[in-house]
Amino acid sequence: MKTGTGSTQVARAVWTVGRHPTHVLRLPSQGPPRLNVLIIPGNPGVAEYYEPFMHSLHQGLRGRACITCVSQLGMDGQGLTSGVFSLSDQIQHKSDLLRQHFSQEGQPPLALLAHSIGAYMAIKAAAGAADARVRAVVAMYPFLEHDPACPRQRSLAWLSRRWRWVGRLVAPLQLLPHPWLSAVVRVQSGMQEEHALAATRLVLRPDSVRNALFLASTEFAELEGSLPWDDVRRLPSFTAYLAEGDMWCPAWQQQLLEKRLGRTQLRRIPGQTHAFCSYSDQSRDLASSIVADLNGLMEGAADPATMLAAGETKLYVTIPYVKANIDSS
Repeated sequence: MKTGTGSTQVARAVWTVGRHPTHVLRLPSQGPPRLNVLIIPGNPGVAEYYEPFMHSLHQGLRGRACITCVSQLGMDGQGLTSGVFSLSDQIQHKSDLLRQHFSQEGQPPLALLAHSIGAYMAIKAAAGAADARVRAVVAMYPFLEHDPACPRQRSLAWLSRRWRWVGRLVAPLQLLPHPWLSAVVRVQSGMQEEHALAATRLVLRPDSVRNALFLASTEFAELEGSLPWDDVRRLPSFTAYLAEGDMWCPAWQQQLLEKRLGRTQLRRIPGQTHAFCSYSDQSRDLASSIVADLNGLMEGAADPATMLAAGETKLYVTIPYVKANIDSS
């Protein structure tokens, strides 16, 4: 199924990743792709939140890249999987995704754009990937370490441990007609944009709620301690986008990131929030900034059309990259 208002529409598909059916959205390139871009959501991990962001990236890259977004396991809104999935399960899922769908010979280089806890998953999956096609990891408003001093994080940690009960409590919401459910979401969250309301309706399914909260419970348990510096060191390139007042990456963590990475690997865009994907204007502005870096990746990649015209039967891509510069002190 395809949706969209432009000449290029978002295609919806179900891929097999490991042993799990996986919901993906895709905007294909116009011609042989110069770059693969994989978007890994945060939590709740419904790919539909990122449709405006995908379109902005695709337009900014002038159709030369294939843009893919994958839903987190258990949060596809279709009931494709059963059970609940931990942070470790989700990381393994992303590792399997890279190996099975983005590591074939002849594929273009790959950039991972990952939001919130998805940034942690991307770092872990890319650092452990044997294939060298991952050329860049971009962390968009990352959640990399639990902050027990944050009252809202403490409250959510308490709620997440009651994931079974909360999943049962939201079940009656599915009986409401979509316009009524959208009205409830508008009042409770302040969301206005249709793509965000549609994605939130998928989140409010009992299986999605259980998975979102169970995943959160394992996030809070496993993200105690220091940031994943050793894994970041193994990445070919790492950039983080940070937002002022972000409870998931508070000021002290941002200062630590700046000390370890340096300002050149950090980006800040005025007016951005952690929930950028719920807003078309924030999605557009973030995509515009990221496109500048991704264009640099494509400039170093071989042109697939040129190689095919020359009679090459296999495409090999080599591009320059910058190692993450981390102060070990």
